[in-house]
Amino acid sequence: MPIGAITMILANVGLQIFNNWRGSRQNQQLQRKREEFEQAARERNTQRMWQLMREGQELTRQLEEEKHQQRLEELKNDIGSLLQKLTYAATINNWPLNVLPIVMKNQALGNLLANQEESIALHCIFTPSNSMDFNRVVFPHVEDALEAYCNQHWGVMSDHPILFYSGAGKSQQSPTEVQIDSMRTALYNLPTLVIAPFFRPNDGKLVFHVRLWGVGASSSDEFSIPEIEPTEFQREYRSGDDYVNDAELMNELTEDIIPYLQCLIGYMADTYFWSSLGKAPHLPLLVTNGTINTDGMRYLVNESREYFDRLLLDTKGQNSILSNSSIELLNGMFPFWDMARKREEVKNAIIQYCDSKMGQSYQSVEEALDQTFWNLNDRYFITSLVGLIEEIQEEKKYGGIYETKRVLDDLDFDYMLFASKNIGELEALAEKGHPVAMYRLGEIYEYGMRNIQDKDKAGFYYKESSLRGFILANIKCGKMAYNDIPTKTELVLRATIPIQMDVLYSESVLNRINSIGQINTAIDRVKKTVQAYPYNHAGLIYNLASLMKTAGGNMIAVNNMFHVANTMGYKY
Repeated sequence: MPIGAITMILANVGLQIFNNWRGSRQNQQLQRKREEFEQAARERNTQRMWQLMREGQELTRQLEEEKHQQRLEELKNDIGSLLQKLTYAATINNWPLNVLPIVMKNQALGNLLANQEESIALHCIFTPSNSMDFNRVVFPHVEDALEAYCNQHWGVMSDHPILFYSGAGKSQQSPTEVQIDSMRTALYNLPTLVIAPFFRPNDGKLVFHVRLWGVGASSSDEFSIPEIEPTEFQREYRSGDDYVNDAELMNELTEDIIPYLQCLIGYMADTYFWSSLGKAPHLPLLVTNGTINTDGMRYLVNESREYFDRLLLDTKGQNSILSNSSIELLNGMFPFWDMARKREEVKNAIIQYCDSKMGQSYQSVEEALDQTFWNLNDRYFITSLVGLIEEIQEEKKYGGIYETKRVLDDLDFDYMLFASKNIGELEALAEKGHPVAMYRLGEIYEYGMRNIQDKDKAGFYYKESSLRGFILANIKCGKMAYNDIPTKTELVLRATIPIQMDVLYSESVLNRINSIGQINTAIDRVKKTVQAYPYNHAGLIYNLASLMKTAGGNMIAVNNMFHVANTMGYKY
């Protein structure tokens, strides 16, 4: 059985993974793994190749994320100097396209602006072949179809943007290796896919040469597949075929080659956007909703499905891989599955996410949901999950997820501000009416952070925050009792901003002590937070000392904590 296109792609991508490893961690063990991979590729041992690739997956994603940020900066910096660098040297002399590198990079920056600098588009070039008849009759028709496909389903405003260069070739002849190398030299940091149809000289059969660069962790990365030979076309197409006069032949060729290349481009784009940004695969939807006619290329679809299936399996149970990426993969794979598989995958995704988040191993989805403490970091996962739950029509079964989403949406604030001590930034936000910045300023002035204690300013900012409805400010100003916080809301807030919540909690206990047991419970809770965030908040340390003093605790320890709070700026 001939090697499929995805198997060859797997071999090239796998080798690149180990090249990335070798470049950053030179040691004998990784070299042996690379040699093992090469041996497995020669033996067509796909199972072993997948196993070895999994071992490199985490580091490769980390390297690619770093490279993505570097690539953004390089593209911006290149625009100003590229024309000087590209004088009239060998690169321009061998340039095979009508569009110059600076134009392509300017288009990339335009795409970045449209996508809020999130996604650099994959630049796709379909070149003429080495057959004049093919180039004259078939090539324009195929190129137009691919351009329409990319513009409609992978547009620059989408989160999977592809810039397809129609009519870019200077001539109607296939570009030489030297010319493509010149393209790569000038566009090394621009994600670029070049697909070249080629009729083999020895037997005249139509094959494809694929080159991809600008998507790896290193600027020198390139994936090159010298020859992809489709195995399930309706017939073999050769250079001597009469594409001009044989209408049936022409129809069969376009029926085969257009969906084949649509799928190949989509597969490469999905792989790039997954590795760089964790984006859900888009190709499964296009294959299953009839956008792409899959006749004659089913094996490519099946192997694409296998690839994403394996990638999804690799994310399960691995804390090192972001669960948000896992839910993206799940969302992208949904079109491939029947309802039973979809429901099973949703259940497994919830358990896996909760396992990773809580460091537990839950046996059921009910147990996982009941024992997981959600915070604002979970909003993306919860929102994505709700969409999948609606698709599988199990809203009643997962009703608690909807309640959690509502709480998270209600508490949509920038909780990172609670760690800020940048007075200027906070005051600028407060002037714009930002309630969280106002509350944080109240804390800073009340507890003397940065030795600028001012009780009057603290009261002013707390009041202004409360006027804007911020729940913590309402408690601080006495509009709401701590015990009146809804249970789910309190759990989310405690998981998101434990210090601020324990400050309010300890104050509520000190203001209304019902029993010594209540004090001891409060001491245990607040002590854990102080131990997790030592010397982080003078008010929390002071309140813990006050609780311990009220409970008749060790006065030496109590006085030491009072002294620490005082040293941190809290003058009580």
